[in-house]
Amino acid sequence: MHWGMSTPAALEAVRRHAPLVSCITNAVVTNITANVLLALGAAPAMSGHHGEAGPFARVASTLLINLGTPQPEQRDAAREAVAAAADAGHAVGPRPGGHRHADAPHCAGP
Repeated sequence: MHWGMSTPAALEAVRRHAPLVSCITNAVVTNITANVLLALGAAPAMSGHHGEAGPFARVASTLLINLGTPQPEQRDAAREAVAAAADAGHAVGPRPGGHRHADAPHCAGP
């Protein structure tokens, strides 16, 4: 899947591959994030605890981090997950809240 594909093509790619998405989110969006990913055909793993975030990020297809106002354990888990994802060769990049950067194909999210 690449950033230039159409929305229908991207949706079909997600459904075809059913990616495991390692998610570290704030409490407000955890349920919504999981339900949207399930509806799209992905397999969310809500793995926001230090000690499990790294192993999940290493085997997941992608890593989604949306912390809002993170708690100390979430910050530690996010750091662990980003390091593990990068070590596994997964693209890791920022996704500023509420913004889409079309010129940043390495960003984790639309």
